[in-house]
Amino acid sequence: MKKIYMFILLIVIFFPKITIINITGTYVGIRIEDICVAFFVLVYILKCKLNKKKMLNHKLKHICKLFCIYVAFSTISTILGILYGNIEIKLAIMYEIRKIEYFLFIFIGYEFIKSENDWKMLIKIIDLSLIVHTIFILLQNFGIVGAFSNGEYIQTIEKSRLCSTFNGPYEFAAYLLILLPIYVCRILENAKNIKNVIKSIIMILLVFIGIYYSESRISLFAGIFMLIIIPILDKRVSIKKMISILLIGTLAIMIIFFTIINIFSINIVENEKFERYRTIDIMSMWEATKIAWNNKDFERYMEYGYYIDTMNDTDYSYLTRINKWMALIDGSMKNPLLGLGISIAKEACDGNYIRIIAETGIIGLICWGDIIRRILKDFKADNDINCMIKYGMYCLLISAIFIDIFESSKIMMFYWFVLGCAYSKEMMEVKIKNENSTSFDVNI
Repeated sequence: MKKIYMFILLIVIFFPKITIINITGTYVGIRIEDICVAFFVLVYILKCKLNKKKMLNHKLKHICKLFCIYVAFSTISTILGILYGNIEIKLAIMYEIRKIEYFLFIFIGYEFIKSENDWKMLIKIIDLSLIVHTIFILLQNFGIVGAFSNGEYIQTIEKSRLCSTFNGPYEFAAYLLILLPIYVCRILENAKNIKNVIKSIIMILLVFIGIYYSESRISLFAGIFMLIIIPILDKRVSIKKMISILLIGTLAIMIIFFTIINIFSINIVENEKFERYRTIDIMSMWEATKIAWNNKDFERYMEYGYYIDTMNDTDYSYLTRINKWMALIDGSMKNPLLGLGISIAKEACDGNYIRIIAETGIIGLICWGDIIRRILKDFKADNDINCMIKYGMYCLLISAIFIDIFESSKIMMFYWFVLGCAYSKEMMEVKIKNENSTSFDVNI
């Protein structure tokens, strides 16, 4: 079974999203990972039947309870949305099932870790994934290989935003972003080991190179922010040591990063790919926000989709977002507590907090926030994976401002999987500690 769990993880990390069976009347379908999860659920149910004493980490049980509460409220919201005619039944059911499917990966991860070697294998797979995806985007950059979009292979063109084997650049950047804390924490943990520091700096560089080529500005901002904030939050580091690492490390990474980018982009100042990072104008964004607020119309959004009321000098991606958000906020006023039902935000809202409020209301946002609060409470940044879980969640929370990150299949499947691994490792360590304690008592 362990090989099957690893196979599922490898599909999520490396394999593109390819729809095997289309669900008529929707823009979603059944993929390979869906079949793998269905198989796992059947096997897991059989194992639980045969082993009724099967133990779960008590912290994992608490997360499961919180998730069930969230699902219960989201189901009520969805039923109301269907009854009021706001959402389509088939699409709503598919979206609800997707959320549950992503969460099931926490159990796959929990089953995967049974020994210290499994833990080491997980870390090796994560390190390998960063190297493989970096090579892939460089090949895409030179037009040697293409990319997959909505399950279809497309040839990468010169000005494309690169995404490796992920479904989109935002998803690829988010994946890299949640890996970043691993390598920052390795530097903090073994600052005296020069070889380890150099390896970690190289991996951090690969993260930023990938994010740069994805052109995800929120991910780049979150990455730089976490690069600064992690040493400050890490209690293992003294103030003097933290300042030294922060200044020297950040300076070294930025110098090497821009040197490498210049090699591949010839001239970063004139390069069109860099132009996306210079289109932010706060004043014009504020003006566009006021116009979108004054002209918000949920009924028009439901009939025609998102629309843009102004085409000033504001960045186009912000214009599309702010008009969607205001329309959804206008609609959520009809039922602010429970929202309008899962799938009301359609395929993309490009802002996960707005999406949650629109779909499940303030209650849904509180329930989802409670799950995140519990995760952050359960883990201390005392090893590679725990650093990723804790600080990686901060990265996701920042990304969620402009990206539907908690709806992304690859990101959430991977995060829940690793979270399950961490809970399993903690359970394993407690079991070993208890066995040693019992053995010690017997010897006495």
